[in-house]
Amino acid sequence: MKYIKIFGVSLLFFSQLSFAQGINNSSKHSTLNKENRNLTTDNTSISKNVTTSLPPKNVKAKGYGRHIEVLWDVNIDGTTNGYRVYKLINGIYTPVASLQTSDHIYLDYLDSTGVSANYKVSTVDANSNESVLSNEVSASTKEMSDDEYLTMLQEATFRYFWDYAHPVSGLARERTGSGNTVTIGGSGFGVMAIPVGIERGFITRQQGADRMLRIVRFLETNARRFHGIWPHWLNGASGEVIPFGQYDDGGDLVESSFMLQGLLAARQYFNEGNAYEVLIRMIIDRLWKEAEFDWYRKSPTSNFLYWHWSPNFGWQMNMQITGWSEAMIVYILGIASPT
Repeated sequence: MKYIKIFGVSLLFFSQLSFAQGINNSSKHSTLNKENRNLTTDNTSISKNVTTSLPPKNVKAKGYGRHIEVLWDVNIDGTTNGYRVYKLINGIYTPVASLQTSDHIYLDYLDSTGVSANYKVSTVDANSNESVLSNEVSASTKEMSDDEYLTMLQEATFRYFWDYAHPVSGLARERTGSGNTVTIGGSGFGVMAIPVGIERGFITRQQGADRMLRIVRFLETNARRFHGIWPHWLNGASGEVIPFGQYDDGGDLVESSFMLQGLLAARQYFNEGNAYEVLIRMIIDRLWKEAEFDWYRKSPTSNFLYWHWSPNFGWQMNMQITGWSEAMIVYILGIASPT
């Protein structure tokens, strides 16, 4: 009998760990780790430590043109450290992915239509113990219409702004892995996406209003502003500036215009008379009226608006906003601005 010891490795983030023998002698072989997980090569039984955590709820599967999406509700019981996705392969449920706590979607790319698959999902605690498996779900890839493809694309884009938003501010992170760094311009796109998500049925109107209220409250009370204009980057938990460059630690008029554009659209969309939507409109009105476009002319005689101003470096960057580009929205909003 041969023994192999592996130290200091967390198996939670492995999607697959394979062992192979050098010779097929028709004998049963087993591996045993310190948590007493006995994985037998004849696939007749798999024993594992079972945590008291509950399996994910509302596990669903949906087929698209070339992939199947498995999704579930994020567990909030405090014991979940990740998820493990199982797929039925040759009659046996086999682990195919391990995901982090905040993840709740697994995409299985199958490269062709008319392919069916079955899945189950478990939760995993900090000691790599698993819950029992969830209910079985299944789906098939299929031919899709242009409208279905458009909806798929919209929903996938929406999820970045919705699922990956900062948990405190609700603002959009700069990119995956950026932690507390949120971006004002990208968050404007995220604000604009919320009415789309509601109209497409990705979220309810109340969910959208809840998120919108969280965002505008943070923008008004926590986020640093410079003459009513936000910086390019913020700390999504505290609202403090994260400098975008050596002299870029103050107001960014272009990025803030993307945010204001989204907010003005949201103000028109959330037009009902309930307390949530009335408050959303009131806060957006204040944010809009406090954005001092006239300050960013640099001087009363200037024919241009300027991109940046810093309380530490003033007009050091001295960048006029000119040309045919994404920044033209600045002048459209500037013409309409009460300042």
